[in-house]
Amino acid sequence: EYYLHFLRKNEIINGKTLAPVDVLRAETGSLLFGLTQSLRDKLREHEPWQRGLAREDAGQYLLAAEE
Repeated sequence: EYYLHFLRKNEIINGKTLAPVDVLRAETGSLLFGLTQSLRDKLREHEPWQRGLAREDAGQYLLAAEE
């Protein structure tokens, strides 16, 4: 976001060119915010939430010969 602001503020790229990029920036921000909220909610379901910690349950992997 800073770089887009910098480009516009210093008139390196005009606002008309950056308009479609602003739409993508907003959509990306919403997507990342939703992902963060989803991870926090998932962590709260099972155990106390710890900032900066996200993990999934360990999967069980079998070698083809073990099947």
